[in-house]
Amino acid sequence: MSVFNPEAFLTQQETGALSTKFEPVPDGEYPAMIGADENSVKARTTASGRAILDVTWEINDPDLASRLGKDRITIRQSVFLDLTPQGTLDRAKGKNVQLGRLRDALGQNDPSRPWSPLNLRGAGPAKIRVTSRAGDDDTIYNDVKGVAKMA
Repeated sequence: MSVFNPEAFLTQQETGALSTKFEPVPDGEYPAMIGADENSVKARTTASGRAILDVTWEINDPDLASRLGKDRITIRQSVFLDLTPQGTLDRAKGKNVQLGRLRDALGQNDPSRPWSPLNLRGAGPAKIRVTSRAGDDDTIYNDVKGVAKMA
């Protein structure tokens, strides 16, 4: 890991241009684990008040990492949450299906065991389905469209 000095960074001189686009992960299914660090599982709310759980997956495919020129390949999955008026997860039929599928793929959807979103940190492996989409500026973005148990 490199040593980063914020003070020196602000005054260092650089020559040459930087990349303006990244090569996306090709659409497909990949083995992955959820990151174990504190930023890998985060909750947030949108400007309109919707609750979201963001999960950062680390794809375990050395050949793909080599092809993309990366040490680590990470992709964020954003899961919209259905909440009760009290702010807890809504367990009614048809609610929080995406979160239920995520938990199930990781063996964490047992109704007899207590569960917290923080249990997701470092969880896996699972198989994630990655897709790509074009943004407003024609930049290609990756999305996690599905999660399943490893076969």
